This record gives sequence, C-alpha cells and structure tokens, in this order.
Amino acid sequence: MTDIKFEIPADYALELEQLSGDHSSRQWKLAEIAVALLDVYSSPQDPMFPASVVRDAIADRAGVGAQSVRLYERVARTFPIGVRHAVDAQDVLTFEHWRAVVELGERGIDYCAKALDTAHEYGGRPAPVRVVQAWVAKHQGKKPHSAWERLMELLATIAADGREKPEHRRLAKKWSEEGK
Repeated sequence: MTDIKFEIPADYALELEQLSGDHSSRQWKLAEIAVALLDVYSSPQDPMFPASVVRDAIADRAGVGAQSVRLYERVARTFPIGVRHAVDAQDVLTFEHWRAVVELGERGIDYCAKALDTAHEYGGRPAPVRVVQAWVAKHQGKKPHSAWERLMELLATIAADGREKPEHRRLAKKWSEEGK
C-alpha cells in the first residue's frame, strides 16, 4: 500500500457510498435469487436442469457472467442472511467484504467482524475490502504477487487444463516457459 493519501471530495464521496450500497444490494439480491432457483431446479436430490443451465439463464437475464452467478451463489450459501445479520445487523458490510473472506468459510466471519470492530480506524466505516483481503492473505500465508507472477501462474494453469483447446494449452506452456 502507498503512503500517499487522496481524500475524495464530499459530493463524490456521498455518491460513491450510495452506489456502493446499491451495488451490494443488487449482488445480494442476485445471490438470493440464484440460490432459490438452483435449490428448486437443480437440487442434488431431484435436478430438473443442470446447475450450469440454470446459472446461464440467470446470468443472461441479469446481464452478468455465469461465473459471477456462481460466485454470488457461493457467497450466499457460505454466509446466509442469518449469519450475516448476526455479525452485521445494520448491513454496513458490502457483498465484497463477504466475498473477500468466502474462501475461509466460517472462519471468514471473524474477519468481517474485525472489519466492523476497526471502523474507528477508517473514519467510522468498516475496514476497506482491500484491508480485509490483506488480512485473509496474511492468514493464509500468502505473499502479494506481481502482475507478472500472476500471469505466469495463469499460463501454467491454462497449459495444464484439459478443458482448454490443445493449441491454447501449447501456447500457454510455451509462453510460461519463455517468461521464466
């Protein structure tokens, strides 16, 4: 993180806060719809449709990608509304706060609580998502990667992924070896 501090002008700050709340509400609503539709139409006990077909239909109608629907569903299933409200009764945390900790499962709840508990350090607002992400990375023993390192990891993943076209795998392998 940088030591340079930029203060957003008040009129923009208020607008950004409103947009953030609206965006988070939209994400949660999409997540709840995805869970409801998948539970009915793709339940493991009696699936009427494959989950991917239901997710694609949701994504198409909502104007988002299927991977976004999958993510929304995952966050909503990991942190159902009762769990979220037990930690954050005022709905101060955004969807992105919960998304930042989803890979930790129930342990992520502690980091969302910490984001609220440290609000006094952030002008009365919860710790920013990037701070929560740093806490999670530290918890997992991860070190920040450069964009180049992330690209090399992605190329290695593509090269090993049997779902990719052979030509794509070959190019990814070649480029990842050249980039080392």
